[in-house]
Amino acid sequence: MNNEHHILRSALDSIPTLAVRPVDLAVIYRTGHEQQMRSAKRWKRAAIGIAALAAGVFVVALIPKLEVRLSGDEFAVRWGQPTIAVVEIAPAPIPQVDPRLPNLIEDQQLQIAALRTLNLKYAEMQELLLALTTDVVDRDKLQLARLMELTRELRAFQLITAKQFDQTEKTSTTLYNAMFTTKLKTGD
Repeated sequence: MNNEHHILRSALDSIPTLAVRPVDLAVIYRTGHEQQMRSAKRWKRAAIGIAALAAGVFVVALIPKLEVRLSGDEFAVRWGQPTIAVVEIAPAPIPQVDPRLPNLIEDQQLQIAALRTLNLKYAEMQELLLALTTDVVDRDKLQLARLMELTRELRAFQLITAKQFDQTEKTSTTLYNAMFTTKLKTGD
């Protein structure tokens, strides 16, 4: 019987112990936080760039309507088309058509067409900005959901590891007690 105990003890001593590698949650959380901060910085830069582009388009759209006059004692800044005051004048002799009138009308029509095109481009930029903003919000929500899922998985892994460690400790304690309790009873 004594020989069997020695064989059992040597067999137990020859079993290699498994090293449980600790999980460093601080490193995992820090890495996740750093990735999220880099992503936030990229989105912030993109938003600033798009906002600057939108502001530039907005300024370009406004400049053609701005009129500044400086004459003698007067400085005037006007926005848009001037309002024409209707003044009734006594009938004048037969008016003569200004030969520049057709050219002026054609120039005005070209300016109106250019303004309409610019307004369409501005509307497209506005829609693009709204779509980009929606995309940023959706991606942030997705990233948050991924981080929460990773956190749940890490906690589950931590619980399983703790249970396995407790079970290993109990098994080792039981084997140790069984082996040495038996020795004490047999008198070895």
